[in-house]
Amino acid sequence: MQIPSPILILLILLAVCAAWLVGYRSRFRKFPGLKRRREQEYFTGLNYLLNDEPDDAIDIFIGALAINSGTLETHLALCTLLRRRGEVDRAISHCQLLMTTKEFTPREEGAIKLNLVRSYIAAGLYDRAENLLAELQNASPPIKAEALSLAITAYQMVRDWAQALNAANELLKICPAGKRA
Repeated sequence: MQIPSPILILLILLAVCAAWLVGYRSRFRKFPGLKRRREQEYFTGLNYLLNDEPDDAIDIFIGALAINSGTLETHLALCTLLRRRGEVDRAISHCQLLMTTKEFTPREEGAIKLNLVRSYIAAGLYDRAENLLAELQNASPPIKAEALSLAITAYQMVRDWAQALNAANELLKICPAGKRA
């Protein structure tokens, strides 16, 4: 029996190392949006959630998720969850953090702004909501329709009936007849 040459042993060792590295890197593809070495935080957050500790779970999830187009819906859902739990200030600050990221499409930015408007209305910051709604007047029709609906709500809260009526009339112009209800 012949002993393998050192070059052959080195090639086999390199092949095993390369296969291990490929396997190690591929496991992060199962959890898109998670930063490397944050997989453990994901499971820690899941554990908090399952043990009825949602405050800690939300903090872990927000820290573990990357901010990009692939995770935007999750971030917006977390903002909605914070707002529903009465933590409007945290929802506002997270939406503002999302707004600082410049890699979103105009439609995604519109969704972030709408979420921020909802948070402003929930916090009673109607002037900020109105300013942001004014920015959404030139958005795509679905975003603009949602913005006008939120504008009606904001104007009703401050009892500015003329502005609410103007927003309602504009909403009627752009909304199809089947969706007017």
